[in-house]
Order: sequence, then structure tokens, then C-alpha cells
Amino acid sequence: MALWGNRDDKPSSGTIAINGATGVVTGAGTAFLTQTKIIDAYAQRGTFGYIVVTTAGVPESYLITAVTSNTSCKVKEGIPGSGMTTVGAGSQYTLNEKPRSISADGTHDGNNPNNVYGIDTEETERSEDNIVGISGTDTGLGYPTAEVPAVTIAAPAATVFATSAVNISGDAITLAAAAVPTTGTAVKYLANSGTVLGGLANGTTYFVIKITDTTIGLASTLANSGSGTKLALTGTGNNAQSLQGLTATAVATFSNGELVPGSFVMTGLGSNYASIPTVTIDSPRMTIATSAVAVNTSVFTFGGTRPSTAGFALVYQNGGGTSAGGLVSGQTYFIATGTGLSASTFQVKSTNTATNPAGTVAIANTAGVFTMGATALSVNDVITISGTLGGTGSITGYSGSPKSYRVSAVTGGATPTGFTLVEMNQSAIVTTAGTPTGLTYVIEDIPRITGTGNNAQHFALPLTATVVQATAVAIRGSGPGGSQITHAGWVRETVGTGGRAGRVNYETLVAMGSITGDAAP
Repeated sequence: MALWGNRDDKPSSGTIAINGATGVVTGAGTAFLTQTKIIDAYAQRGTFGYIVVTTAGVPESYLITAVTSNTSCKVKEGIPGSGMTTVGAGSQYTLNEKPRSISADGTHDGNNPNNVYGIDTEETERSEDNIVGISGTDTGLGYPTAEVPAVTIAAPAATVFATSAVNISGDAITLAAAAVPTTGTAVKYLANSGTVLGGLANGTTYFVIKITDTTIGLASTLANSGSGTKLALTGTGNNAQSLQGLTATAVATFSNGELVPGSFVMTGLGSNYASIPTVTIDSPRMTIATSAVAVNTSVFTFGGTRPSTAGFALVYQNGGGTSAGGLVSGQTYFIATGTGLSASTFQVKSTNTATNPAGTVAIANTAGVFTMGATALSVNDVITISGTLGGTGSITGYSGSPKSYRVSAVTGGATPTGFTLVEMNQSAIVTTAGTPTGLTYVIEDIPRITGTGNNAQHFALPLTATVVQATAVAIRGSGPGGSQITHAGWVRETVGTGGRAGRVNYETLVAMGSITGDAAP
């Protein structure tokens, strides 16, 4: 386990040398006064933090006691009794904080061991624009097995700035004071169909350098933002251009149709959230990939267990893509009788009906033509036959198991008295004339599916007393405008990488006593 506070590194620039006799640090390409807020924050408390140099794999910490310029400062040994070591010119280093004791008014207080913090004001403000967690407010009901709903966090608001806000000579952008992010905040530049600002690329993520309360520069990397290395701006762009933070992302776990408490995992903390965004958890649904759609037979396969009740209502949604041929996005369908289908396969019908032909059903000839009493019936309806065939006549391929057939033609006017059956794949069937007995015929209006749609399509379960959409709220990070506060204790800060670059997480361990060796000189 890492020592609490030991990995609280800050971006640094340049290289250094340390005189072991005097503690004087000489920098080359350094920016001790401007590269990090650690200097300002700790100057107010009478101490500045630490320089850490790793030699032969061993990190050495040196407490900064004074800063005279961007290339000169003074240190003493950071660990009592460790002594000073001369560090040669050209050495790499990092800036680091250790937990320290402060009083309620923010000044250094070595006599108050109960107020121990390892983060400074800049860090808490740098975290407040992140979404650090999600809290469930309703666990939901009726989510199908094997269908974990997506969690969508609203994007942060974009800040629009005009061409007049771009200062080419100063490589700066002027924003309203309330819209100025802290240094290190990731923002995406958007030209919004206009001229791209020279020096930037549309849709590219940059990192903020806060110059004043109303101006910022942009850096290509998080490290460059910490060192104040601004990108050169060579144009002014257009009046609709904007800067927008990154959208936070998360996943959840569902079990037995309900949200598992505490199951949310943040996969991206986002950035530059000026307020708490809305969180949407998909309503209960069954997503159907294109590979799970059987054309003509109209059978859908779901990865879990579908609602088992025939007549259960479902709303087909194409998810913004191509609809499955034969279905209409936004229309309500109903689970068909499903005779002969498994617990994970189903067909849908357009109306919640299942009727039987009137009168006696007879087989008219060898081409799958049947007769009946006058019955409401349409081409493409499905007739499912079940029972043990007796009497006279035959249906080739029917073995006594329930089997569905498609109606390819009807005869007898508006209320047909005859129909022709084909296989669900539209191939002809062979019959012999006669009057079968022992059979049951169920008519359902199951649409013939002619296309597989897209992988975002799904059947949504309408919300009822037993089908309830889960809900949740977002939690912003610590800071004046965040959802959380900084807690007393030893704090370990983790700065994310990759998709979480620049995002800050804190872990707190309550201090049981004072921390020695960290007093101001």
C-alpha cells in the first residue's frame, strides 16, 4: 500500500540541481513561481511543499522553504534526519505535497493535529467540475435478465466565444468569469460548422491554462498546462465556436430486475461541469442485434429470458438506425402465442388478438389451400396449428407439434372463407384434400420481417406498477461548487490517465495524531 500523500505529484517543467550544503536549487527551464498553484497555496501557510528527486530508484523529498524566482528556490531535507544530498545538474524532478496540519482559517498550525489535509484549494476546485460518482434514487423493477441498461450522463454546457474574444498576440481567450475553468481542465474545441480558430483543430481536446479570472490559454497536454506552455493562436475562428468539457460516463449492475445498490462505476469523470447534470438510466428493454433477427420466420432471439406472457406489450424502437423490415419504430406490439418457441425467442403481433377460424376447417387441395367459415383474416397473418392430426387429409411436414404457417392468400371477399398457407420462410407446403380432426388453429397478425434492422434496436417494456425505470443523480467533486466537501484526514490524490487524464480522485484516511517533520521553517 502506498504511503498516504506520497503520490500527490504536480506537473513540473525543466530540470534542476541541488547544492547539498546550502539547499539552493538551481533550475533550467523551470517555472517555480508560475508552473503550479502549490507555491501560492502553501506560501499562505508558511511552507511550499516538496521537490522529489529519484536517484537509483530511491525518491528523496526536499521541503521547499523559499522561492526567489522561476529558476531558483531553497529546500531543506523533507524527512527529519535524512540529511541533504547534492543533486547534479540536469536532474528530473516532481513537485509533491505531504499531508499537513492546518487551522480552520487555513494557516499552518502545528499545534492542531485534528485538522490534517493533503490537498490545497486549487486541487479542490480542479475536482469540482468532475462527476465523481452516481447515487441511485430508485432501483427500478422488471429489467429483463441479461440486459444491463445504459447509463447516460448529460454533457457539460458549452461556452461560446466570439472572434473578438481571441487575443492572438497573447495566445489567450477571454471568457465570462463564471465560465473560466481551472488550470488542467480538459475541454474540447468545437468550430460548430464555422471557420476553425488558427492553431487549434476542430473536435480536439485541449487543457486549460488559467491566466486571469477572465482569460485562459490552451495547452496540448496536461503537463503543458501545468507548466504554462500555451498553444500559439494564429486566427480568431468564428462567432459560434465554443469550448466544451468532456462528458462523464458510467456503467451499472442489475440483478433480478433491479439496480444493485452501489453498483455504479465511473468509466469517465468528464470535465468542466458547471452544474450537476441529469442522469438517465435506460428503461427496461430487450436489445435485439441484427444477428438475432430471423427474416421471414419473424423470430427474435434475446440473450436472456423474455417476458413469458403471450400478449405482453412491447414498444419497438429502432434506436435511431434502420428499422427491422416490417416493424414501425414507436409502435406497440405484443408477444405472440409463441407456440414452439423457447424462453429466449419470440414473435410479435400488431394487435393483442388470437382468434380461431369459424366453422369447420378443411383442406381443399394439394397446394395448401384450406376452407373455413367466414373469419376476419389477412394476407401475412400467421396461423399456428397444434394437436394430433386425425380424420382425413394431410399436411406434409406437420408431425403433431405446434407449427406456424404464413397466410399467402385469402378467398371469399372482405370476410374470407378460405386461405392458402406457406411455410414461414415463404416456401410452399404440400397437402392432401380432406377434413382433419384433432387440430387447433390460432390466427395472429404477426408481421413478416424482411430486414434485420440495426444493433441499437430494442423492444421497450412499457412502464407499469411492475415495470419501473431506475433513476439516479450525479455527484460532483469536492470544491466550492461541487457536491462533496474535503474531509479532515490524510488524503491520497490520484490523477487519472487516458480517458481520465487530469481528473482527480481523493481517498481519505482520518489522522489519529499529528504529523511531524512538516513544520514551517
